Amino acid sequence: MGASCSSSVGAEVDTGKGGSASAANADQGGGKDVKSHIIKQSQAEDGKMSEEAQSLAIGKNLMSVLHDPICIEYFAIHLANEHSSENLDFYESVDHFHHEWDIDHVNACKNIANKILQLYCGVNAPLAVNLPSKIRIKTENSIMEGNIKRDTFDSAANEIYQVMNRDSFARFKVSNLWASYVSHPDRHPDGAPPPAVKRLADCYTGRRNSESLMQFIGQQTIEQVIDHEEGLDSLRKFLSVDSDDVGRGTLALCESFKGFKEYVLGLGIPRGEDMYEIEDNIKFLIEKHFGGSTTTVLPKNVIEAFSKVQITLDDENHTVKQMCLIFNEMEKLALEHLTKDSFDRFLNSALYIKYRMAIVKSDTSIQTNSSFSRALSQA
Repeated sequence: MGASCSSSVGAEVDTGKGGSASAANADQGGGKDVKSHIIKQSQAEDGKMSEEAQSLAIGKNLMSVLHDPICIEYFAIHLANEHSSENLDFYESVDHFHHEWDIDHVNACKNIANKILQLYCGVNAPLAVNLPSKIRIKTENSIMEGNIKRDTFDSAANEIYQVMNRDSFARFKVSNLWASYVSHPDRHPDGAPPPAVKRLADCYTGRRNSESLMQFIGQQTIEQVIDHEEGLDSLRKFLSVDSDDVGRGTLALCESFKGFKEYVLGLGIPRGEDMYEIEDNIKFLIEKHFGGSTTTVLPKNVIEAFSKVQITLDDENHTVKQMCLIFNEMEKLALEHLTKDSFDRFLNSALYIKYRMAIVKSDTSIQTNSSFSRALSQA
């Protein structure tokens, strides 16, 4: 999203709301990026808006922010603080839709339109933007009836632009983040950045990779997201729109693995009859995802790994530890599939931002996998 650079991490950042937020799990680097500049400004902030900042706020409009590669970074963080990142994401997803339409990807646009509808405009959309019912119904009907045109989302996008302009942008211009932007060394001195090509989102989620925003909220691995209930729920909602049956089935399998590992860890060091209970749980998991008509749709390499489970079960001398080690291999393959298929898009969606902001950017390391392996080695 706009200009992206690296910076040092782990500093306290003034949110402009009387609190602070920790950046974590990001790469270290240097340069005059947005994130490090916010840190410096927040440390020196005395709570008063400079005359320059006040003056610039009068002439700055939201559209110019959307074209400004530096200011947009500050505005994105402001929206994250306000828990309304989906508004900017939706507006830019429509930008992406227009771009794809203009280069004659009409067939692709049908798929894009459906995903934008499911993610942002549907009644039960996981990132539903606040649209008047008349506009929502008209937009939904156009797409459901296959009457998709270049201007299908225009009324909805204009409505959300006005919402951002009237509410979030007005507050942004009197925030510490705005003051930090004004004093940024790379800001165009007259407040109007040189003419530039309008930023376009990479995909239907409406968001580009933004290292400064990711550093602000903290980037987690897929294992960490799945291990946290709110993270798992957010990823599940995202895959309901973004992925196919294979992706959703793979996440369901990872959820079962998570439950199984938590069960084993709850036993402490498995002994005696515990092993029979563990094997019963293994058989239940197998039946749930691989048995008969309930077979979960999974990647080919995960299914091939499962064949090892079946071979091991057929061996009367098999051990529970052997089964668990194969499960570990299957889980690794499943997580790799999700990472390649959808996880980057999830990280660059407002669903991830909302999840991270909701848990106050907790950066506690997830230890489930190492603890599970340790329990197995002692069994």
